[in-house]
Amino acid sequence: QWADDALFYNNANAIISHLGESLWLGSFTDVLLAKPPFFPLFIALSISSSIPLRVLEFLLYAPMPFLFLLALRPLKLPAVPLLYFSIICLLFIPAAGLGLRLERTTVSGAMVLFSLISLTALVVWMTTRQEKVWFWALLTGVCIGCAVITREEGIWLFGPVLLALVLICFFSWRLKNKLMVVILFLIAGYQIPLATFSSLNYCSYGVFSTSLRQDPSYTQLYSLLASIEPTKRSKYVPVSTEVRGEVYEISPKFRELEPYLEGPLTDDLATNTRHHKISGWGKKLDVREFFVSTFDWALARSIYSSGNKTAIEFITFCNSATAEIQFAIDLGQIKAGSVGLGVLPPLRIDEITQVVFATYRSIQLLFWPQGIARKYNAKPNNELTVSTTWHVALGTSTVNSDRNIRRLSDIMFNRLLINAFKISYGVIFAAGIIFLIISFRQERQRGLIIFILLAISTGALIAFSAVMGVMDTIAWAILKNPEHYNIMGQFPLHYLLLVSIVAVLHCIQVYRSENRDRERIMKSILTANSELS
Repeated sequence: QWADDALFYNNANAIISHLGESLWLGSFTDVLLAKPPFFPLFIALSISSSIPLRVLEFLLYAPMPFLFLLALRPLKLPAVPLLYFSIICLLFIPAAGLGLRLERTTVSGAMVLFSLISLTALVVWMTTRQEKVWFWALLTGVCIGCAVITREEGIWLFGPVLLALVLICFFSWRLKNKLMVVILFLIAGYQIPLATFSSLNYCSYGVFSTSLRQDPSYTQLYSLLASIEPTKRSKYVPVSTEVRGEVYEISPKFRELEPYLEGPLTDDLATNTRHHKISGWGKKLDVREFFVSTFDWALARSIYSSGNKTAIEFITFCNSATAEIQFAIDLGQIKAGSVGLGVLPPLRIDEITQVVFATYRSIQLLFWPQGIARKYNAKPNNELTVSTTWHVALGTSTVNSDRNIRRLSDIMFNRLLINAFKISYGVIFAAGIIFLIISFRQERQRGLIIFILLAISTGALIAFSAVMGVMDTIAWAILKNPEHYNIMGQFPLHYLLLVSIVAVLHCIQVYRSENRDRERIMKSILTANSELS
């Protein structure tokens, strides 16, 4: 797809071919800065090192179990079983092995897991009063920053971070003095990847942002357009044809886009059958309209095609159009409500209930996954050269690969791995809570720390599903296809599974320690009795 696979692949090749040049991604186009370049940089590393992308992705996951072991070192849990379960939970995530396309899911999931592991280390090392807590705070910020510039939805990671800081304060109020230092390092770490890519874009294109979607000038124009009230608001339609017509009348600058937004240049987006269907307009395929999934691209294409051929001209146009529209709103020439959420329409009060139900549905689909299977019916590219290059880059086999290998993969992945985890999620999570409660009397301090980790991991999963709930409510019906966006929740879910296993291991260790103490006492009593006799 030109907005996903092709965009990432072209940007990766541009990074290699334009290395050391003034325009690090090549000449500016309407899609060049559409998405942050972290994933293309990863692909560029794969191409330049001749390491297939899938192999490089595995190498990204390989150190995670050892980092998790280091994160929990102050708790003095049994290292061998902890490492064993870490490998199972972190290296065998079904969502990481589903992709047959060039998608960000696996790399994004890695950044999410690194963020949660670093956050775990921060909590454990801080509550056990270890040194070098600042390092884990910095690393947590860097990993979250990388997650956000890999996928914009990564902002849900702020949820578990805030929860962790609050729970640390409840754990010990004396830690509040360290908390300010931790927060400063978190912010500094978060800004490092954002500032790095923003600086590269600024030096090349004059725009200090990781992508146009995250540039304040562009998002302000989009959200202001989405705030204008139509006669009747349609679900998943951010800026309707009616609203665009009203804006053309009050903004001369925005009127420059009319031939493009309403013309053949954007017909492929406004009459796209697939996007009509996923937005609930399956019975209105003959109606020309933009949805949340298409208007962003149509707007950027129109701005570029209207003569704004550089990033600075693009942003200048956005600022001018925003000023004119805002002036008209202030004068009451056009009615506006709440502004949108970035490049999403506004969330109305009456939609909050829908978000809650969609959040629950997202969690339900994660604990009892549906439609998640590695598919083998992908259509190869008609051009043999392109298809071969693609498979070499990914490190995958062609669609017409050996039937026996495909059959074995189907049994191992679709029937064993996915179903085994499906049974484990709820059972082990419940067992972890029960075992933690049982062992809490005997080992309060460690038990409380593990309880905090369990609460943070649960909060991470809820935060992710809440973002999915918002998107399902105002963006498009993503939960109707759980194998797409919602599948990314398997990364925080597997981390919750791992922390639940930690709670079980802690309980077993406490039980064994009690038995050893009891045996020691009995031994000393028997020794004393024998001496007396």
